Amino acid sequence: MNFGYHDQDGLMTTDEKSEPDKYSLQLYLHLISSVETENKDIVEIGCGRGGGLSHIARNFPIASALGIDLNKRAVRFCNLHYKIDGLTFVRGDAQKLGLENNSCDIVINVESSHCYQNMTLFLKEVFRILRPGGYFRLTDFRYDHEM
Repeated sequence: MNFGYHDQDGLMTTDEKSEPDKYSLQLYLHLISSVETENKDIVEIGCGRGGGLSHIARNFPIASALGIDLNKRAVRFCNLHYKIDGLTFVRGDAQKLGLENNSCDIVINVESSHCYQNMTLFLKEVFRILRPGGYFRLTDFRYDHEM
């Protein structure tokens, strides 16, 4: 899933099924817990296999959750494994989203933006789709390497 997050003072409780992903899920909770989610539309760009967004959809009072990923196999996996009302997954490009202007309240991006060829295009898309007063929650690492 992702590198994860460890908060010694705020360890979440998990069931047996999600225990192996506890630290990955804690990263999502750390990102989203500081914003109001009730009746909000959330978009995760670069959702991967969808575990983080599905956890949010199950545990927070949201209006809807949309996961977007470039990998069609990942999107197919998500749609097969996460059957939650209000949660959908679609294939899309982070640098050219097919969403309407001002269409969501919260955008999250977890450890995938380092793969985008043009960070500026990605950020323009994020702020284009966010409603006024919306939140952009990002966590990632950057490294320089020669291609």
